Amino acid sequence: MLTYATSYNLNNCPGVFLYEGIDNSKNANKRLKNGTWTTPVKYTLNSYGYRCLEFEDIDWDNSILTFGCSHTFGLGVDDTDTWPYQLSKILDYPVVNLGTPSAALWSLVPNIKTIAQSFNPKCVILQVPESNRIANFLENNYTKTIGPWSKKGSNEYVYWSERNRWLSNAEKWEEFGIDYINKLLSKGIDCSFSLSTSANVDFTIKKELDYARDNQHRGPKSNQEIAKKVAKHLLDNNLF
Repeated sequence: MLTYATSYNLNNCPGVFLYEGIDNSKNANKRLKNGTWTTPVKYTLNSYGYRCLEFEDIDWDNSILTFGCSHTFGLGVDDTDTWPYQLSKILDYPVVNLGTPSAALWSLVPNIKTIAQSFNPKCVILQVPESNRIANFLENNYTKTIGPWSKKGSNEYVYWSERNRWLSNAEKWEEFGIDYINKLLSKGIDCSFSLSTSANVDFTIKKELDYARDNQHRGPKSNQEIAKKVAKHLLDNNLF
């Protein structure tokens, strides 16, 4: 069974929601007021909190699967402005958005393992979260990630700080994680990319063209650029 996405709206899923996480009404109204954001945003979530069809309605073997953190989920942008949705339009092929807000790399592993054991998707695309995040596995298929957002002085923050005292430690966990995922999948990851500084991926996209409504994540134009680069990688390497 796939883990639940860590959506703030999870307890009310499935449904269509106007806000999610830090893309809340206060931040949205601030950007609407100063004119830096004008378009409405809606989050259509399935029963597990993912921005895709209900799992029983997905043709897993004939779809492209995308894994990643809030940048893949599309925090701050409409359903149609996420990069997985844009990729589906470019390739004219079903793309399943399995992005999880605040995910660490290792928190994506259970879902990828489940997919690998049960299905043979057309492609698997991995957007690698920042390497300094720590995955925690809870009961009932829930996960919780500790990151730089943890409250300073808390046990979580102390644990996060100690674990990431040496950058090489976080980088090694990332290297091992990507290697493990590649071995889980029969033909490995078809495309992996980072939006930060990962050295273990096919390519990195550091430059933002615009920002989402929350003013932190990538906006519609940036997501279109991500989709174009992913599509080019797949097509250039005969992966699709």
